[in-house]
Amino acid sequence: MSVLNASSSRFDVSAEKQRGFVLVAVLVVLAAAILIATGSIFSARSATAASRASIAEERLRNAALDGVAVAVDALAGDRARILAGDTPELEAKLLERIDGEERIDVQLVAMPLGGFVEPEGAKFPLARMDAAISGALSEGLGASSGSDELREAVFKALAGRRDATSVEGVLAQLPESDRVRALKVLLGSLRRASGSDESAESDRASADEELPVISLVSAHARELLVDGRGASRLDLVAATGSEDAEREGQTTSMDEDRRSDAALEAFDEAELKAIEEVVRKIGAEPDDSALAEACLARGVSLARREEILATTTLHAGAFAPARLDLLRAPRPVLEAFARFEKLPDGFAERVESVRESLDAAERTSTAWLVERRVLSAEEHARIAGRVTSRSTAWRFRVVAQLEVAAGDAGATERLTTFDERTAAASSRGGATAAFDAIVEVGGPSPRIVYLREVSMLDTARALGLASLDRATEGSSRERDTRDDDSDDADPSVTVAQPEASDVAETSRDVFPSANEPAKLTEPSVLPSRPQRGKSDPFGRDVGSTGRSR
Repeated sequence: MSVLNASSSRFDVSAEKQRGFVLVAVLVVLAAAILIATGSIFSARSATAASRASIAEERLRNAALDGVAVAVDALAGDRARILAGDTPELEAKLLERIDGEERIDVQLVAMPLGGFVEPEGAKFPLARMDAAISGALSEGLGASSGSDELREAVFKALAGRRDATSVEGVLAQLPESDRVRALKVLLGSLRRASGSDESAESDRASADEELPVISLVSAHARELLVDGRGASRLDLVAATGSEDAEREGQTTSMDEDRRSDAALEAFDEAELKAIEEVVRKIGAEPDDSALAEACLARGVSLARREEILATTTLHAGAFAPARLDLLRAPRPVLEAFARFEKLPDGFAERVESVRESLDAAERTSTAWLVERRVLSAEEHARIAGRVTSRSTAWRFRVVAQLEVAAGDAGATERLTTFDERTAAASSRGGATAAFDAIVEVGGPSPRIVYLREVSMLDTARALGLASLDRATEGSSRERDTRDDDSDDADPSVTVAQPEASDVAETSRDVFPSANEPAKLTEPSVLPSRPQRGKSDPFGRDVGSTGRSR
């Protein structure tokens, strides 16, 4: 009996242990299931929030792009006034979208030079930049809050990248440590939309905020060869040299021949002799100023010279290098232009003092330079083909801002992926999407030549500066440590140089080193004579007409 009782006791203890292990296993499984369920719930909520934010971000960007389209249409509607030398008039508010408790306001932003649109023709062409011009532009801005050296470096780098397709391409020429800080000098800050047309129209860069480089230099300095009515300007070389085109296998239509003959009949004998003289001497880079000088030498009146330059050209194709808009160019650009053209001292001051008093008739040409005694007739003729009183390409910035009701609990989730700092700094507390655009309105249909999103411009710059500060702080600590250990170090030991990191290689790919010159392939066959160049709407050379005089 005692043996039986002992076996039963051992059996009961073993069964209790088994039940305990099972209970623990069940608790572990339940805990794991709860953790998995909780993680799934949070993952689903995060995915839902991200999806909502993505949808809101897409809606905001689409609204901003719709605002760009509205602004382009508004500029196209002012085409006649723009070709006549007037400034386009756009309202600050472009459109508004309302969806329940959300509203998206799309507005134009006041530009650094003032107004809602900025003329590209009033900026110095990047293709003509050199060391002297970059210095003149930098000096024209005057002293600022400690950024003189960086600004001078930016202008100097621009002089070395005259073939760049956009001004921001100059970043590749700057040291890595200066690229982030150069963003504000180059592009300016992300200016906010104003609440009314009046405040936005009068808003300019404040005294402590210098003009950005993008408001002084343009890589899109091309204009359509059209007159004040929008008709194509007559190509004098083609009109007087059709026999060369036929000899080289190029044919002209009967309508073009009749148009050329009819156009040439409108010139008197002195004017035809001046045209023939200039066409006979034309080279690879035509200059309409040569036509003005030839007409002046043959006694053609000032008004007639301006009419000839407004309706004819020596350039081939539909586009030519943009002339400087003297009515809207800021002082630094005028001073740089005067230095480039070797004009008399005080040219910029005289232009600024005279242009505000011009009437509507005077603003249609540049004859006022002679009539108001800003330049002599000879000086005016020398630059007449490179100055104008209008701009056909205009830059603007569109900002779309999301507004939500105060009691909207889901607003935070929808704005998760947006710039929280920008939203917090906004007076209306909403996220923003912004685009910079340049539109050419000289032709029958408007044409966007530049479009760039700048929604995160200030945020990217702030993050870059923070990263530079951390890197600087780390370098200082490392230098202090080396100084502390220098007494114990053996001077005969050579310290190995660190290898280039992946980050440095990646940065090198994005921003090529300034010490690596561009590799240009030599043409297999050199041209036997100068050829008249032709450019596409983006300023790139697309060949020549094959004629030369």
